Amino acid sequence: MTKKKEHSIQNGKYKIIIEQHEMRMSHLVNGFAIVNTATKSHVINLLNSIWDLVSFEEEGEKIILQCRKYPYGIPYTLKIIFSKRILYVNGVKHKIEYHKELLK
Repeated sequence: MTKKKEHSIQNGKYKIIIEQHEMRMSHLVNGFAIVNTATKSHVINLLNSIWDLVSFEEEGEKIILQCRKYPYGIPYTLKIIFSKRILYVNGVKHKIEYHKELLK
């Protein structure tokens, strides 16, 4: 059974979708996506993936996501600055467009 939650972020400009899905042996993972609410396009789409969202918080113009990569549970911190289209993965700066390659 899949559980889905949506949260408005950045004053409604974006939303984060969290969708729980089952991996091996009934282990549940919180896949997630960030969607631009005006264009309906995905900024990041890690739904139905091996990425497990632990928590998220907004800090000014950025969002900070704490997640783990299934099955090993290695923690990652993702910081997104929407206005600059920048993604930090554990403190290393990247263009947000490269998230698919970075988060395999």
